[in-house]
Amino acid sequence: IFFGKYEKDAGVVVHEVGHVIHWNSKAIADLTHQFFQERTKDSDTKEWTNSGGGKEWAYPDNFINYYTGREYGWESKYASGVRSTHGFMGQEVISMGLQHMYSEPEKFLKEDPDHFWFIYAIMEGLF
Repeated sequence: IFFGKYEKDAGVVVHEVGHVIHWNSKAIADLTHQFFQERTKDSDTKEWTNSGGGKEWAYPDNFINYYTGREYGWESKYASGVRSTHGFMGQEVISMGLQHMYSEPEKFLKEDPDHFWFIYAIMEGLF
């Protein structure tokens, strides 16, 4: 988690808090893994260039932001060839969802209602 001493974008802070929520609740981690697997089951990873010029991989799906489908190297390490079955996938689902919920909730609801309602249910404690 990193947002620097002088971070001025509260959305970045909300995003990073999303990682803490994800990593500290097995129930949420399991639901997120399941959500991610379902959303990306017909997708293959695609390479993309991040803002720093580095190469990363993501499952594009129809997320508002491609980064939501990002696959970290340590996730693919557990993939046993194709897809992880160890509950590690979807590390950006909660964090990006909370960031969209904070910064552009109407757009989020309109463009990705499944992800919106998943995040809403977590925020409401329904899981």
